[in-house]
Amino acid sequence: MIIKCTLGFHTWDGCTCAACGKVRDEQHNWSKDCEKCSKCGKARENQHDWSKDCEKCSICGMTRADHHDWSKDCEKCSKCGKSRENKHHWSKDCEKCSKCGKIRENPHDWSKDCEKCSKCGKTRENQHISNGSSCSLCGQERIYSYDYVLNEVKKSCDEKDDKKRSNICVQIAKLQGNCLTCLIKIVQDKKLDMYYRRWALKIASGYKGEQLSEFIKLYCLAGKLKSELLRAYYNLGDEESNVNLALFVTGEEILNTKDFFERFMAT
Repeated sequence: MIIKCTLGFHTWDGCTCAACGKVRDEQHNWSKDCEKCSKCGKARENQHDWSKDCEKCSICGMTRADHHDWSKDCEKCSKCGKSRENKHHWSKDCEKCSKCGKIRENPHDWSKDCEKCSKCGKTRENQHISNGSSCSLCGQERIYSYDYVLNEVKKSCDEKDDKKRSNICVQIAKLQGNCLTCLIKIVQDKKLDMYYRRWALKIASGYKGEQLSEFIKLYCLAGKLKSELLRAYYNLGDEESNVNLALFVTGEEILNTKDFFERFMAT
């Protein structure tokens, strides 16, 4: 051992003697790690400053992973305030992040359809402004509200005069655009009287060709139409709209209109 050191005259380099290596508990070097001296290895606890960044100490620069809290805001840590970009999930709803619940105002795109956002698919009701044949805001053609179609169905259904009833049915059957979709909703609505639901289905059967095909596709997609009945109904096409002539694929004959509707409503 160096004589100077034995006499107590150490050559201190911070906490360590450069000559003999003796360690003292002062002048430690915490510059690289607030909790571990880079000279002697002495450790201590709770000395890092994570207040400005949960994952990087503002004093020594030491880093750690997965300590930010993005649960309240995907783009701002609730503990240290650090921000980041393009982390919100707006695909399901342009106004509300599906991950953190963050709300933003007026991000929907209703320009192509006043009642369906072109970015997230969210829908709303009674937003179209009709100018006769189309919406004056988005240009969607022949917009009919569910309530309007339902009212027309009820009106025709409750009409006592056969001629007037027939005229109303014909007028409804001439409606295009989303009218078929509204009729399908009426048929599916179990809260409505079965009489109205069957009547809506009967009116829908007045559609032919492409319109009839669209009705069948929409109803089939809704999972309400059995495959055998679908094929039988679809095969009517333009040639005949009288359901009395429909045959099941199994060969079972549908005897009358009432029988057809009862089978249809049971699916």
